[in-house]
Amino acid sequence: MSDVAAPTDPVDSRPLGETRSIGLSILWTVLTLGIYTFFWTYRTYDEQERYRGEGLGGALGLVIYIVCAFIGLVAIAITGVLIWREIEGLYTDDGRGSPHSPLWGLWLLLPIVGPFVWFIPTQRALNEFWQSKSAPAP
Repeated sequence: MSDVAAPTDPVDSRPLGETRSIGLSILWTVLTLGIYTFFWTYRTYDEQERYRGEGLGGALGLVIYIVCAFIGLVAIAITGVLIWREIEGLYTDDGRGSPHSPLWGLWLLLPIVGPFVWFIPTQRALNEFWQSKSAPAP
């Protein structure tokens, strides 16, 4: 009989997040007059919380986003900071450095250009992380 040991690294069975096309996400945001951002925010928080087992989660993240959206530009930057805090947690838990600090969310304070400067690296970081865990490319 062989004394071959079973692999010590179990397959990671945590639910992966969805990779999303940056261009399509921006297009959906424009076509829905911003309503897609509510869906995107919920899903982003939810996927990260399900994968890590900790974090704000979709419902609380969405509530914070809605409250911040009604308060205005300065408050919406809070959501940007919180999302990057969650992304930083994904990368840190994985033993890697985060592409940006949570302060990257402050780009949302800059009208018109700021959301693009914030969103593109944000979705790119999420896509890269999920793809590193075997999620399909967008």
